[in-house]
Amino acid sequence: MKRRFDSPLEVAKEFQARGLPARFCHVPFTTLILEPDGTVGSCRMKGTLFTVGDLRHQTPDEIWNGPKLREWRRQFLQGDPVFCQKEVRCNACHLCPDYNSLLPVTEAREELSSGPLRLGLNLNGRCNLECQMCHIWKEPNGLYDEWGLWPKVLEMASKAKEIELFSGEPFIQKDTYRLIEALSQSNPDCLWTITSNGHWILTDKIKEALDKIDVKHLTISMDSLNPETYAKIRRKGRLQMVLDNLKRLQEYDHSRLERGLPSLSLRISFAVQKDNWKELGDFHEFGKKMNLPIFRAFVYEPKSCSLLTLSPSEKEELLDFCRNTLTKEQWLHSRRAIVPVMDSLPAVDRARHLLEFRELL
Repeated sequence: MKRRFDSPLEVAKEFQARGLPARFCHVPFTTLILEPDGTVGSCRMKGTLFTVGDLRHQTPDEIWNGPKLREWRRQFLQGDPVFCQKEVRCNACHLCPDYNSLLPVTEAREELSSGPLRLGLNLNGRCNLECQMCHIWKEPNGLYDEWGLWPKVLEMASKAKEIELFSGEPFIQKDTYRLIEALSQSNPDCLWTITSNGHWILTDKIKEALDKIDVKHLTISMDSLNPETYAKIRRKGRLQMVLDNLKRLQEYDHSRLERGLPSLSLRISFAVQKDNWKELGDFHEFGKKMNLPIFRAFVYEPKSCSLLTLSPSEKEELLDFCRNTLTKEQWLHSRRAIVPVMDSLPAVDRARHLLEFRELL
């Protein structure tokens, strides 16, 4: 179940075979994300500001079949995803081959009889960096213990098919190791996705923890290959430390395979924003050189970092740069970062750029 689909087209065919709308997304039917302050989300693409409940006032069961998630599911079942128009249009995230691994076991109904199949456990905001596009490092720590919710978290996690950790820095939080220790016993078959800033040393403690779980993906967020730009975006960070750690992780991954363990499926995340958009091509080539896939995310919030708040002339400069500088291969892999900018232009300018990019292809 790690990688059932090989392309978005295969996902679309599965939708059709199951009688689902073309713009269906399984996420609201499968996923809850618990945030450090007790708020609950469902989708990583929608972000922490799009909440579906609050554990300070509701139980997980009340949230799971509550009005917000039921409305969200209803929209996808009807093929009219009002909440997700922008994401479906710009990112086509509903067709992601890898993330749709749970589609074959998704119960496509407005009210669900079983709990979440995928659980994002971002229980603490603790981080060793203060990234300019992130607010999680300002979030509280230890509230799930303080509120007595840890047993309920473990109960939900023990039934999940996938666990995701991506809030703060997982590898410096004690709860990461508590979770791994507990779930390696109670739910050893679940798949783990971990997003990390890579700003730590790969110690024996970390290796021992990773050896206990089946990792679907370990994603290292980098966001720049320029040391100065990296330090600006990821405040308190140092690019060389991450590059060195990335090599150690590749070596460790090789040792896992030699010992009969599954691969970490390492990849790199690139959050495209005002300070780094000229690196789109460089990141693509870096991924090829390192033999690592690049996951590109478009920064919508905060607006101070987003490409959508560039001036009209700056947006024209960005699109001209991409059309004149990127290779066809680089452009195809960078569409997620380019389409939102193009969509933000007046209709006449948008049509002109669409025609010019089509000529490139």
